[in-house]
Amino acid sequence: MELNCFAEKKAEEAVKLFAFQGINLPLIKDKLAVILSKIGANGIFDEYTKHDISHVNGVLNLLDKIIPSQTKEVMTGADWLMITLAVYFHDMGMFVSKEEYEARDSNSEYVDFKTALLSKDDLKDKLLAMPSDNRERFIYQEFVRHNHGRRVKSWIENTGDIVSNGFQTELSEMLKGFDNELKESLALICESHQVDELDIDALDVNKAFGSSDEETSNLLYVSLLLRTADLLHITHDRTPSTEYNVIDVKDPFSQTEWVKQHSVKQVNIYYDKDEEGNIDKTKQPTKFEIQACFYDPVAYFSFDSYLNYAEKEIEKNHHIYDKVKGRTTKDYNYPWIGINRDKIVGKGFETRKLYFEIDKKKILDLLMGHTLYNDTTVVLRELVQNGIDACRLYNSTLKSTAHYEPKIKICYDKVKRELKVQDNGTGMSQDSIFKHLLRVGCSRYQDPDFINEHPSFHSISHFGIGLLTCFMVCDDVDIYTKEVGGVTRLLQIKDLHGNFIMREERTNSEILDGEHGSTFILRLRPSIDTKDFKTIVKKWIVLPSMQVTYSVDGEEEKVGFDSAKDYIYAQLASQGIMESDANYKVDIVRKNGVEVTSLLKKDPLTKVWRLCDNHDFDISSDTPLVGTCIEGIRVTSNTPGFKNFAYVSIANCFGENAPYTNVARTNIERGDKYDNMLRAVYRSFLKIVDDQTRDLTASYSLTWASAEISYVLNKIVEDNYGRNCILSQEIFDECAKEIAFLTIEDQTARKLLSLNDFPNKVWTIENRAYNAATDIMREVKESSHTAMKILGECTESFCANDALECVFPNQYTTSYVDNLFYSDFEISSLNGDRIHRKLCICWKRKEKVNKSNWMIINVSRRASRRVAENKIFIPLSKDCFDYSKNKDDFAILSSKVCILIPENTFYKVVKRIFESFDKLNNRRADDLSYFIIHYIHVLSKKKNEDVRRYIDSQDEFTESFWNGLPITKQEFLDAIPANPISVFSNDVYYTHEEDLYF
Repeated sequence: MELNCFAEKKAEEAVKLFAFQGINLPLIKDKLAVILSKIGANGIFDEYTKHDISHVNGVLNLLDKIIPSQTKEVMTGADWLMITLAVYFHDMGMFVSKEEYEARDSNSEYVDFKTALLSKDDLKDKLLAMPSDNRERFIYQEFVRHNHGRRVKSWIENTGDIVSNGFQTELSEMLKGFDNELKESLALICESHQVDELDIDALDVNKAFGSSDEETSNLLYVSLLLRTADLLHITHDRTPSTEYNVIDVKDPFSQTEWVKQHSVKQVNIYYDKDEEGNIDKTKQPTKFEIQACFYDPVAYFSFDSYLNYAEKEIEKNHHIYDKVKGRTTKDYNYPWIGINRDKIVGKGFETRKLYFEIDKKKILDLLMGHTLYNDTTVVLRELVQNGIDACRLYNSTLKSTAHYEPKIKICYDKVKRELKVQDNGTGMSQDSIFKHLLRVGCSRYQDPDFINEHPSFHSISHFGIGLLTCFMVCDDVDIYTKEVGGVTRLLQIKDLHGNFIMREERTNSEILDGEHGSTFILRLRPSIDTKDFKTIVKKWIVLPSMQVTYSVDGEEEKVGFDSAKDYIYAQLASQGIMESDANYKVDIVRKNGVEVTSLLKKDPLTKVWRLCDNHDFDISSDTPLVGTCIEGIRVTSNTPGFKNFAYVSIANCFGENAPYTNVARTNIERGDKYDNMLRAVYRSFLKIVDDQTRDLTASYSLTWASAEISYVLNKIVEDNYGRNCILSQEIFDECAKEIAFLTIEDQTARKLLSLNDFPNKVWTIENRAYNAATDIMREVKESSHTAMKILGECTESFCANDALECVFPNQYTTSYVDNLFYSDFEISSLNGDRIHRKLCICWKRKEKVNKSNWMIINVSRRASRRVAENKIFIPLSKDCFDYSKNKDDFAILSSKVCILIPENTFYKVVKRIFESFDKLNNRRADDLSYFIIHYIHVLSKKKNEDVRRYIDSQDEFTESFWNGLPITKQEFLDAIPANPISVFSNDVYYTHEEDLYF
């Protein structure tokens, strides 16, 4: 292959030097042309812009423009050879062989990269939506793209994995004549074109490869040339339109890349011009000029963003070389600082940059009056929280031996209507005042520099609006602040929209203890009601972890408590309950940055400790017995983890695991930290439930304890009106599955297990004899006795036809516990045995918790108040369970559920209807579930025409019910059996107890 570029010709002269003899540039270029042409094979980089030999030639041609004329004169043969070789090899790392791709999962770096990529919220859904083969290729493509510079380096140095035997052979041929130093230098330069920060010490500006001056190279300058030329090769020759159409680019990112580069015609040097428009040849050019024409606005703005990036990189290159140019005696010049865009035009759209403009005065008024806060008392909480953060930060910087007493002091002067909040924390520097205090929304604690300096510090405040809240109650604020060893500064703000005054103070009289900290003085407007300040402070500041005082006209008192236990008992004192009362005690659980303190009461009947609920006390809302705090400051006034006041409990979150609040400080932001807080809270409550189980089994049977705990859990989840009270049912269920309260028995013994520890297959039995035996077990404390053993002694035939290994006696479980069980287990077989009047159901653990072979429908409350069944189980297919012993039945009725047998048209029709509902608990699902139960219990005994008349007479089954359903009303009517149906139910054998349900 011919060497036509200026740089190549200079490099060809250099290989005549003694240090470089044996290097064959034409051979290298020929072999690289073949390798680079394979980039895009195997579906990797197949839609990328061209990275073949044409890109190499394009970059080489750009060097003629990038290198200033005077620098060309001083560049050595080694310089020209190194830049030419670097351009040749720099993108070789994007080559992926078939062997490499197929062995990708054995590459631990790739596996880690893939795991990290799939964990990113902004990419996860998009990646998982791809076909699996496309997804694998895309992820490996990204892995190679992120690492192609490092890959080239390792290949040249022969330290990387072998891509293929053939590739290794070709690379060895190309590197003949290269000594180790030359390889290492070339490898560094190739890697440098992709790194964010150049290693200026590793890239020697006077690297000698031989004894002559011509055999010495400026590796750093060569690296800067490669980075710049690679950035600027963005012209249309990289995106030929014919090839674009042939490839049929589908990826939106690749489409934009092709279109934007196809629009760029030329990259030139930009020359300054005089007043008459003539080129000023006396000035050294410092910018490049792009000529381009865009018809696609998306491509234009994408290209504009790329140029912003390229300009920053070019400017960075300039600063780098400016810093090190004194290390060499030669006059290498890198004058480039930017890109001129005057000749970039758009056709059919406006290319001027348009921005949102904000009216600062109106936005501040909006924030103060409407959006963020609607309670002026929040200013007290905001200032105290800021003070606590400042004290905690100061304490975190001290050595363990240092003595420091953090303090917050709140004072109110009635005569002056002056509110003062002081802390002896870090204080603020002048830089912090300008960068954070006076910039709304710029919290000091969210500044990247602060996070790097204090990585383990977790602030309560993070919105940067503390000062803004002051103007909810005043128009005049003075702020005194002093850092350790610094001067006291006074910032005076007379109007939120006016100018601010800052000056140094001669005294420290307004600084708490005079050493360091901040003081906010607010002169309240006459319209502000101040009589509740004390109540507000006491309500929100619960466990401040430092001394907080409040004083009115000099009368000072402590605010907050040393522990949640002290706080609870202080509130209970108004009810006449003291800590010495033997009927009450406090349970404290502290784990993973969450401390939960709950009040327990001894049950007068069972003598076990239980959670105190909201019916036990009458407490003022100003001093609630419940709440969730962050770093001791109350955020919510409900029971932690609940939507209301359910139980007496205080949770306090602290440290790096503590979640953040919303802007208004009225709730906690959702996210992983919030979820982990809920886990800690629910596990603390369930630990108490677990203790109840243990205490109950000390005096009662396992069956009794299990039944009692089932009731307790149901009461926790639902209030007296059946409403769910839990903030996260999913997380509560996850934690409830960890405690051992469910009875499992076989022929030999009973034991309590958690749902997580249940065997993978269990049986439930419905039979009057088994129920009676279970009732006996409720009164028998000895766990070696079981209902199965009793029945085995009474009748040998009871279990003869069923291989019942582990039986789950669920007669006493509540609806919550049943639902918990259904979430992990599903029916695998059943046997409605008419001879022995029993129903045995085998349940197996689901392969995936969120994937089921069954549709479970809640029975309408209209029906569930009259019948035992509260769920309808609809199999999604005939193969999902064994019903061979009841295939002639229409349905199976147990004491808890109705199971439809998939052997009739009615099942198929009902299944299709329920599958079409967006939510299975919507009104139409409710009406249909009522009809199914009513039909099985009552209507099936009537004539078919009577059933049809019933449907026609019901308001629920008007035309609006059938709108949008996959089944018409007539198809539904036709599916109703014309002949009497067979239903298995144990109740039919006890006719004297027959219940006229409807």
